[in-house]
Amino acid sequence: GQVAALRARLPQESFLFFLHPSVAMEQELLMKQACTGRTLACSLGEKGCFVDKISMLAATFSEKDVRLVVEQGFRALHADAIGKIEETIRVALDNLQQDRNRGLIRLRCSLQNLPSIIRNAGLGLCKVPPGVSAIVCGAGPSLMTQFELLKNAAGHAIIIATGHATPQLLRAGVQPHVVVEVDAHAGRNWPAEAQPSCLLAACTEVAPEVARRFESVAWCVGSSPVFNMAMRDWGVPLRELQLGRSVMAPAIDLAAQLGCSRIALAGQDLSLGGQGLTHVDGESLEGDDEVIMIPGQDQPQVPSTRVFIALRDALQTYLKRLREGLGAHTPVLLNCTAGGARIEGLEAARLEDFCRDLPPLPAGLQLMARAAAPSSAAVPLDAL
Repeated sequence: GQVAALRARLPQESFLFFLHPSVAMEQELLMKQACTGRTLACSLGEKGCFVDKISMLAATFSEKDVRLVVEQGFRALHADAIGKIEETIRVALDNLQQDRNRGLIRLRCSLQNLPSIIRNAGLGLCKVPPGVSAIVCGAGPSLMTQFELLKNAAGHAIIIATGHATPQLLRAGVQPHVVVEVDAHAGRNWPAEAQPSCLLAACTEVAPEVARRFESVAWCVGSSPVFNMAMRDWGVPLRELQLGRSVMAPAIDLAAQLGCSRIALAGQDLSLGGQGLTHVDGESLEGDDEVIMIPGQDQPQVPSTRVFIALRDALQTYLKRLREGLGAHTPVLLNCTAGGARIEGLEAARLEDFCRDLPPLPAGLQLMARAAAPSSAAVPLDAL
């Protein structure tokens, strides 16, 4: 009766998404056919996947009018779930607004990158031999304390750098083997002198002014559906990399696709450094961003922000799915960040310990090869 009464008060074209704590109630509503057409129901339990369903439902509204009504007394009993629902609605609508604003920007960047995409169409990644490890570098402020370790590790592990971290790594004398970049606005983080001599792995809408700095690019599917369809229709191959709110997801995904047996994360603070630093290049907290204390990796609590918390949650979700997908073949994943937030699914370790017993990288190690003649030979790592 409650669902029917609510439905009767809404316009016919509106959706009613009834969230409740019981899986049994969802089944009962379906049996009674109370949930048909634009009337939906979902439990708040983990198996209900209510976060994903809310995100998908919000994307169907042209007017983006979403209203949450909470029954009296329900908020006190299910405060965590209600908080998740409110945050999910906020993020979903924010993403839709950004997509409206950025869709043309992404398409424009993809079109500007088209010459490089065509030129590198035959470029593919090579699996590394068993036992090869990788260090994935984020742009957290703690990275500056690990430059010397990374410089010494470059001959023993594949250094994969996120774009934001790359200029600072180069200034410190650390030459990455691969840079991963996905941002259409990445140019703002790249000073003119940052010219890495390595492979770039990027989605198609990456800032063209960044992509032009690289001779070899492993192009990946981006966020412009129109452009992705055009590439497929034209027979231009694009790699699949896991995209997410954090660039660390595709960077880790690349290391896993290369077949690295151990993957260490560095500079993945997801928290504030001294003097409110947010990134290794000296960026700091601006405006009225709320500082929130969250569990730390080597401290009970560390200061963070809502943006960092959302990035942490997205990374944790990706890591869970990676393990589910690879099963027994999942690489060893370690968080070797010097401090920072605790990331569920990652064992904490010191970068010094990770690097201590690493063997030298195999001579002539190849990370990429061109499939089409006349460039069919694999490109040695030391020739990049």
